[in-house]
Amino acid sequence: NEIESIMKTKFGVEESLRQRIECLEAQLVETKGVNADYEDLRKELTIKNNKLDELQKLKSKLSEMRGEIESQLSSSKKENETLRENLLALTEKSNIKEKTLSAALAELKALSEKHFETQEELRNERERRQDEVSSLQFSIDDISTEMLKMSHKTHDLECENHALKLELRKMRTVNESS
Repeated sequence: NEIESIMKTKFGVEESLRQRIECLEAQLVETKGVNADYEDLRKELTIKNNKLDELQKLKSKLSEMRGEIESQLSSSKKENETLRENLLALTEKSNIKEKTLSAALAELKALSEKHFETQEELRNERERRQDEVSSLQFSIDDISTEMLKMSHKTHDLECENHALKLELRKMRTVNESS
């Protein structure tokens, strides 16, 4: 009768251990899924970081282009002024002077308008890039938060798994000694 009681207890402990192992295996599968999600998020973060680097390079290039355009505009203004002065020196008739001046002013006005349009385009491009950078930063922050949560969850599962392994060893030791 005592042997039957011990056998029933042993059977109950083995069944409990078997159920616990199945539970641990299911948790391990879930942990592997979490790790795969973590890797996907890490890859996505790397891609977004690369895009952010590209945006920073584009911003630098736009700034460089703006400097070149402003330099060209300044050079064009000086050239126009020189041409205007040369034309005025060559012509003594007031009618020709007025036409020359009018043409030079029209040219200067066209250049000024082009400069204004270029500045506006640069400003719009800068704002668009800044919006993209801000959007990417928000995405990166969201991904970082999710990665941190997943890291904590993985750590908690690993701790629980370790505790369960210790408990299983303890039960085996108790089982073997009896």
